[in-house]
Amino acid sequence: MRLRKWLSQVRQVFVFFCSPATALERELRGKLSAKPGRVVSEAFLRELRFHYEKACGRYRDDFDIYTLETDQADQQSVACAVVARIFDAIESKNPN
Repeated sequence: MRLRKWLSQVRQVFVFFCSPATALERELRGKLSAKPGRVVSEAFLRELRFHYEKACGRYRDDFDIYTLETDQADQQSVACAVVARIFDAIESKNPN
């Protein structure tokens, strides 16, 4: 990864988490089959989350990383939280 280039381009990083069960439910909603596949399984999703959390920890000093648990959140509240965080960052960069 060319971190220097990303540091000059990215101001904030938003990472949305949920439990593997919630992720599967969201993934399978509206699908013809209610069975998870080989790739999208609870075990895979647990491992994926572990690696995302590890990456957040590794790069927390390089980026403004904002994590949000979305198990109990609806789309509107998630969007509002993101917008509020963006506005806070803009205001802190432009003191008046």
